[in-house]
Amino acid sequence: MRNLASKSQDAAKNTTDLIEGAIENVNNGSKNADSTSEALITIVSDTREVSEIISNISSSAREQADSITAISDSVRQINEVVQTNTAVSEEFAAAAQELNSQAERLKELVSFFRLSEAHKTYVISA
Repeated sequence: MRNLASKSQDAAKNTTDLIEGAIENVNNGSKNADSTSEALITIVSDTREVSEIISNISSSAREQADSITAISDSVRQINEVVQTNTAVSEEFAAAAQELNSQAERLKELVSFFRLSEAHKTYVISA
């Protein structure tokens, strides 16, 4: 009987060791699950933060694109004004040249007229 009691005692000890090992494994698994849960919560939070940053970058990029479009439109308008001013300046230059030519021609025509000394009158302004 001693042999049977010894075997029972060894079996009980082995069962106890197995149960304690299983409990330790469950505790370790629970710790690992908690750790994983905390890591996932951090990942979700960081992902939201990154998403918000990307959204801000996108918004800023749209604003910059709008500003660039406005600047481009302004430059285009300035270019049109400069072209118009250039055309008007060329027209004024041509008109001035024409007036100069006409003045020279008028000077030539007037040079044919001579007044005699008797017909010259002097006016004294008051």
